[in-house]
Amino acid sequence: MSNHQAKKIQIAVSSCLLGHKVRYDGQDRKHSHVLKLCEQFHCIAICPEYAIGLGIPRAPINIVQIDSEKRARGVENPKLDVTESLMEYADSIYESIPKLCGYIFKARSPSCGVNSTPFFSETGVELGVASGIYSYGIQQRLPNLPVIEETELKSDEDIQRFIKAVDAYAYAKERSS
Repeated sequence: MSNHQAKKIQIAVSSCLLGHKVRYDGQDRKHSHVLKLCEQFHCIAICPEYAIGLGIPRAPINIVQIDSEKRARGVENPKLDVTESLMEYADSIYESIPKLCGYIFKARSPSCGVNSTPFFSETGVELGVASGIYSYGIQQRLPNLPVIEETELKSDEDIQRFIKAVDAYAYAKERSS
């Protein structure tokens, strides 16, 4: 990393949005507005599903409501439950990137969505939308962290609003340390 990059504010980004072929289907979801933001910030690519050992490609997971709890379970193999692994990974990111000042998540992802991910009953009936398990864990640990999904970056105004939120968070964080 260059000295110039080292001075940039750090944000995390779902890897697939940066063009990394890490999705369950082996594809990416490269996003031009996200790439534009990475010109200003030091972007740290993160794919929690890959990081916890799920392969590429991999069988998809869904969020399933069991009693009052949401679990990340395999679609074809409901015995595959990666909820704890995703939450533990959120803990490790929280601890390993102390200067994190923002996060761009992949919408509708069972690990990364922010109030956009469908969740289902055990019988497969869609019940509503929630946050992905990993993004929920990050937001619990860093409740004031500016977070956004790529689907919310539709215009220059959206991008500028996120930049201002990240800059304000970084400034406040620096003043408190």
